[in-house]
Amino acid sequence: MSVETRAERPLTLDEPVTLRLAPSGELLEAIRGLGLGAGPPPTLRLTLLGLERPAAEVTVRVFVNRPGASPATSIADAPGYVGDVGFFPTTSAAPGADGAGESTFLMDLGPVLAELPPEERLIDGRFLDVTLLAVPLREATDPEDLGEVEIPFEGVRLSLH
Repeated sequence: MSVETRAERPLTLDEPVTLRLAPSGELLEAIRGLGLGAGPPPTLRLTLLGLERPAAEVTVRVFVNRPGASPATSIADAPGYVGDVGFFPTTSAAPGADGAGESTFLMDLGPVLAELPPEERLIDGRFLDVTLLAVPLREATDPEDLGEVEIPFEGVRLSLH
């Protein structure tokens, strides 16, 4: 059981991307039932699809149900903070290859949603908003020094495991 949505534009330093997911059936019930059962919670896997490695040194922060997240949002105490996706320089044995490409990243959304109050786990009782935010890898870096940063990606998927 999964739900997916496609990105309409790339992620930039200036503007986060928020994508809305509309889970149904077992997936919706799993989200609503977090923290109610005696057994281990289900795994709610958030998949970032086709995220391209940027040329600049940035990380991508991921939030759930926090469309107003910004670079100033503290990740230490931000409800709905899922995690960061980091990109590391690679070397290639093939001459002329720059190591650029796209990747799929998996994150466990269950613990983050379980920490939210039940009324904040779903928007209007039926949606999840996933916000991706590009920030400089080093806090002291002035975003203007990085130039234009554009990170294309395909979209996000939420699945029950």
